[in-house]
Amino acid sequence: MYKQGDIVLIPIPFTDLSSSKKRPVLILSSDHYNDSTDDLIVAAITSNIDEKPYNITITNSDLTSGNLLHTSCIKTDKLYTLAQSIVIKKFGTLKQDFLVTVIEKIYDIITMKKFPIHLVCVYGIVENDKDEVLLLKSRNKNSWMFPGGQVESGENLIDAVIRETKEESNMDIAVNKLFCVSSNTCTYKGHSGYGMIPTKVMMGFICTYINGEFVESDETTEFCWVHKDKVLDLLTTGDFADKYKAYLNYNGNVKYSEYVNRPEYLLKVDRLV
Repeated sequence: MYKQGDIVLIPIPFTDLSSSKKRPVLILSSDHYNDSTDDLIVAAITSNIDEKPYNITITNSDLTSGNLLHTSCIKTDKLYTLAQSIVIKKFGTLKQDFLVTVIEKIYDIITMKKFPIHLVCVYGIVENDKDEVLLLKSRNKNSWMFPGGQVESGENLIDAVIRETKEESNMDIAVNKLFCVSSNTCTYKGHSGYGMIPTKVMMGFICTYINGEFVESDETTEFCWVHKDKVLDLLTTGDFADKYKAYLNYNGNVKYSEYVNRPEYLLKVDRLV
């Protein structure tokens, strides 16, 4: 019934329990938690604006629906667990990107000293015996890409390339050589519940097709085998094009590159190591 990001009204009792006052709160708990328990985890909201470091000011422009009577602030250091049954009404929903900002602020309060965070990703240039390379059509971006993705916790790089290729294409491969290491050093807002996307380190491997017929996945809709000389004609993003050029020019030395792709693609470092 109640969703993460909803702003609801609840009764807050006075200390002597003689009466209560209605106060807004922001629901922080996930939809799964809210659906599977009778409780909500919330942050206090007040119209008493101050400059404390863990207060975040909100206005009506930060809502996807509903209205605030006053400019208010979310007190990210005042968290409560409340019974859903005491909620009086819902009167707004916070925008997704603003909700991410709130949750990141709470994480900053409760976390211990943090290590720098980088996503580790892998991809494969998969060759067959006809001098062709495997391309997959991205379901979200509707553009051609190489199989690959994030390395999972406890997983090594080789196994990650094999797994990602299998998940995205249903094809089995052998991983042969590392040919490229890239750093995407920009950060940006995530989507679908993800917060800030951190910088990424990506390893590219030359791979050999073994067997398997393509089956579309949550991430892919089509596949094609393209002759090596024609692949660049189908790549529409600068990072994929530069990575493929590193593959074409591979002579036993690994290429290292640094780039950003927000607000647009910019290659910053390009060298052999």
